[in-house]
Amino acid sequence: QNEVLENLKDAFSVYDIDGNGSISAEELHEVLRSLGDECSIAECRKMIGGVDKDGDGTIDFEEFKIMMTLGSRRDNVMGGGQR
Repeated sequence: QNEVLENLKDAFSVYDIDGNGSISAEELHEVLRSLGDECSIAECRKMIGGVDKDGDGTIDFEEFKIMMTLGSRRDNVMGGGQR
């Protein structure tokens, strides 16, 4: 369990490009693009919206854990096989 948490913290720090403790749609877009996923900023906003409990438009670490638990990819976070 601790190893999983450490892996999530490491992953969060990769997505949190500016190091401010939250992940914006732009940061999510940049990382996904670097991984070869050509999603749009709008799709990234939808992914964030699926787990953004406090409605601030970004993902904090607690929300990131939820996103990763859901599988983190569009199909799960955006509510089905939309492409």
